[in-house]
Amino acid sequence: MFIAQLARRLGQKQAPEVVWLQGVVVSRVGEERFGLDDGTGVMLVNYTQMEWDLEVKEQMYVMVLADVPTDKEGDGIEEVLAYKVVDLGSQRPDAESVWIAEVCHAHFSAHV
Repeated sequence: MFIAQLARRLGQKQAPEVVWLQGVVVSRVGEERFGLDDGTGVMLVNYTQMEWDLEVKEQMYVMVLADVPTDKEGDGIEEVLAYKVVDLGSQRPDAESVWIAEVCHAHFSAHV
């Protein structure tokens, strides 16, 4: 799912409970949060519930599996709660380029 799609669905009945996001870490917010940019928007990722330590650095290309908290107060969701963060850039240097190509293919295939 793209961050822009997630942002539109938050607070609605069809909001997902779990998301898979990929993007670049654009900022650190303390020791337990970071801003993730997937090219469509930026989402704050809280990774305090992860069971292992990962040194997240700016400019890392990562995959995030996260829970989407319910908006009980009705004031919007500001972050997702990651239970898995994987450094894709160190595993495959061209991972970001491949992901962008996959996104473009999926987008254009759905609109043909």
